[in-house]
Amino acid sequence: MPDKTAEAAAEAQPPPPPPEEAEAGGGGLGICATALYDYQAADETEISFDPGQRITNIDRIDPGWWQGLAPDGVTYGLFPANYVKLEGES
Repeated sequence: MPDKTAEAAAEAQPPPPPPEEAEAGGGGLGICATALYDYQAADETEISFDPGQRITNIDRIDPGWWQGLAPDGVTYGLFPANYVKLEGES
């Protein structure tokens, strides 16, 4: 007869999150940052944001310019890296 206590304990444990979500730290949003200053896109390759807004899915392609998903959740483009603070940094 199988041990019902062991089965119940195993069923009570939630499964671990998928590896990609666990590594991202933002629930699948990748690297995230908060805007420190207002920035208005100069052309269609850049994104606009206001102070306090969140930029997600950031790709640090250059020390001065990064790419990310704008707060509107639709536009992906370049922005100046020194206009944001990465989440988790003090």
